[in-house]
Amino acid sequence: MVSDRVELTTRSWQEDAKAWQWSSEGGGQYEIIPVDFKQRGTRITVFLKEDAKEFCSEWRLESIIKKYSNYLPFPVKVKDKTINQVKAIWTQSKSEVKEEEYKEFYKQISHGQQDPFHHLHFNIDAPIQYYALLYFPESVGNEVLYARESKDIALYAQKVLIQTGNTDLLPSYLRFVNGVVDSEDLPLNVSRENVQKNALIEKIKNSLTLRVLKELQTLAEQNAEKYGKFWQTYGTLLKEGVSSDFKNKDRLKDLLRFNSSISEDSSTDVSLKDYVSRMREGQKDIFYVTGGSRDAILTQSQSGIFSERGLGSFVSNRSN
Repeated sequence: MVSDRVELTTRSWQEDAKAWQWSSEGGGQYEIIPVDFKQRGTRITVFLKEDAKEFCSEWRLESIIKKYSNYLPFPVKVKDKTINQVKAIWTQSKSEVKEEEYKEFYKQISHGQQDPFHHLHFNIDAPIQYYALLYFPESVGNEVLYARESKDIALYAQKVLIQTGNTDLLPSYLRFVNGVVDSEDLPLNVSRENVQKNALIEKIKNSLTLRVLKELQTLAEQNAEKYGKFWQTYGTLLKEGVSSDFKNKDRLKDLLRFNSSISEDSSTDVSLKDYVSRMREGQKDIFYVTGGSRDAILTQSQSGIFSERGLGSFVSNRSN
């Protein structure tokens, strides 16, 4: 793509091995000839096109290595200086990674200084193989809330970056999730433009979505206060998921929270399961009331009727 000609010279480690050189100008033809090459190993020489001389720049080479090969398990050097120096913490056991390392890695990939709200680190071996390190940001702006797709997942194959800002690994309503996914099943030569056509991506998406929803359910059950904060920030997106992800509709339904007329204030939300558990004997209906604010809703005459009869109702302002 960037060269007029490429030469590959290689020699086996065996003592009496001969050296060979493969060369091609990229037109479908190539030449293989014996050469005098004393050292073992392989050398690739790229003869750059005139308009690609930027790749002679040391700074340009280093930036490419850091972007695409930063996590390779062997050193990549420029003028004897090792450029890739960051370990792929997502391939390590969770017991080997310190909390501070999780935070620092998040700041690195998010290009910010804010600590994450929550992280999820796991690996899957069957029926597909991949590693994942996902983060829930502490907060998000309108550029995420009103976006159409997820774009903060980096896709790796065997620790080599394939695509930044992948939009096919999570459904749209989980677009707030940030992190990396690395699969050894994904071929290194997959086209970055055709990643979405790879059948493996859809399988990873289904698995990732399920793991994120299970993590949220665990958070809701084990740390209601923390989940309450999550809901205040991302509840709108989960409601979006209920109307779009029919496969996971029941899981999403259990994650929904609404304020109730018998809650102490507007900051206390309840789940559908909680509401049903305290329904009066003989109550067959669940009532929903919307309005500009909790105070405005509770002053409506209809709300008074529910209270007089001892019936709780869900209340929600129109923005939710």
